[in-house]
Amino acid sequence: MTAVTARIEGRDLGSTAAEVKAVLDKSGLFTQHLFEMGGLYAQQQIAFRGLIAVLIAGVRPGLRLLIFLYER
Repeated sequence: MTAVTARIEGRDLGSTAAEVKAVLDKSGLFTQHLFEMGGLYAQQQIAFRGLIAVLIAGVRPGLRLLIFLYER
């Protein structure tokens, strides 16, 4: 395992991570090896998954209530 770190200045995390992934995919170095993005990017992905789950959990009862109240 080799850890590589970087400092991002003047750019957002999402676009920088996407560009890093694109460069690594294009390089061909990782056809037999695995790379994993960690750190703040991994934490951001976990937070977004949780946010989507909460959003779905909040919208579903609201839609059910609307359907129940305005059912014809």
